[in-house]
Amino acid sequence: RCVVSASLAINKDEPSQQPLNQSGSRFFSSMPSAPPAQQISAFPSIIIGPDTISPQGSFAEAQASFLEPPMDLVEEMLDKLIELKVGIVAHYYMDVELQGILFAIKKRQMELLQSDTSGKIPKFPLVAIADSLKMGDDAVNMCSQSKVESIICLGVDFMSESVSAILGKNGFSNTPVYRATQKHIGCSLAESAEGLNYKAWLNKSAAGKSKALHVVYINTSLETKATSSSIIPT
Repeated sequence: RCVVSASLAINKDEPSQQPLNQSGSRFFSSMPSAPPAQQISAFPSIIIGPDTISPQGSFAEAQASFLEPPMDLVEEMLDKLIELKVGIVAHYYMDVELQGILFAIKKRQMELLQSDTSGKIPKFPLVAIADSLKMGDDAVNMCSQSKVESIICLGVDFMSESVSAILGKNGFSNTPVYRATQKHIGCSLAESAEGLNYKAWLNKSAAGKSKALHVVYINTSLETKATSSSIIPT
């Protein structure tokens, strides 16, 4: 079984088991206890067994409730995806509420596929939860194997850009990629590479005698990828 948690056990009756700090003194014995209102009987966790899910604590119970969404909603959303020929790619960072329903849709599709004789159930999952690069690969498979005609991307802006670029690279440039909102969905890490400091470093490196090896992370905008590649081919 898998225990999703983090904990620290300290046996006060066995001081020899307590960690030492750099000066050699026992430091846990001098640490203050949390106020009674903040003390909990167990660290919030979800214990996952072969056939059971056991949440420990109120927070874990709230999170676990999303792992089994209403089946009528699952069926309705799967029917819509099949009818409209739409695929969904979502990043791992999505809330558990979204991941719960998306995983259930994928699971239900694969169950129906086992007994499908009509050919109506697409062979490749219409839902994928993955990292940024895999989202693009899954979108390509949705188009090539399940014949979807559009992709919904649940993630920040550069993710939808990457998905669209990967689709285009694989012959699906006419497949539209829809974002969750028209508003800007930014990422501070990706946006830090769009500043003047980074561009100045690229220009300085390109002008130098010894060229730097330059690698661009997938989690950057198309602007960053294009700009950096135009200054130092990557």
